[in-house]
Amino acid sequence: SLLPLLTQNKLKLIDIPPNRIGFHQLKSFPSAPHDDFPDAISLGYQAIIRLISGNNQIVYCLIKK
Repeated sequence: SLLPLLTQNKLKLIDIPPNRIGFHQLKSFPSAPHDDFPDAISLGYQAIIRLISGNNQIVYCLIKK
């Protein structure tokens, strides 16, 4: 879940025009008709954590596809 990361300021999103649609998706989640932005942020965050922890095998599979 992204909520703990956002509420604890562990994940900060910059308020720039390309992100505004994504902010709308986050505010409307999970009832929004589109959730690509929250999904992308969640997968990206998980990939970074795996890279930092040394478990990059899964990240390699995601990138290779």
